[in-house]
Amino acid sequence: MRFGIHNSSWLDGSDPAEALEAVKARAQWAEDHGFVWFSVLDHMIQIPRVGAPDEPFLEGWTVLSGLAAVTSRIRLATLATAVGYRNPAHLAKIAASVDLISRGRLTLGIGAGFFNSNNQRNDEETRELFVSDVMPHFA
Repeated sequence: MRFGIHNSSWLDGSDPAEALEAVKARAQWAEDHGFVWFSVLDHMIQIPRVGAPDEPFLEGWTVLSGLAAVTSRIRLATLATAVGYRNPAHLAKIAASVDLISRGRLTLGIGAGFFNSNNQRNDEETRELFVSDVMPHFA
């Protein structure tokens, strides 16, 4: 039997800027203790029953790139990426890049997604971005 660890929250202390350091330490600990995989969330906001929607939340694929650089054996994964979050070609490029950085240790988990608020928030934030002062030429 093989075991892995899933990182379901980025809150480990009072300073959100330390979130990556904390998850790196967990992934390295898991690798050092014989776990075979380490996975992270891939959502736009925290999911119910795990944390509040406004808690600091890192982007999962970016975190996997960081973990690939500080681990050498443990498999890395998202649990799981919803296909509606990104353009499929962009997701394929992201996944291929993480797989290359990790030297073939990526497990790509994809699904339809279950947390509708993520999709609604993503749509709202995208719409807001295109009509804001940040990108006025798209308004």
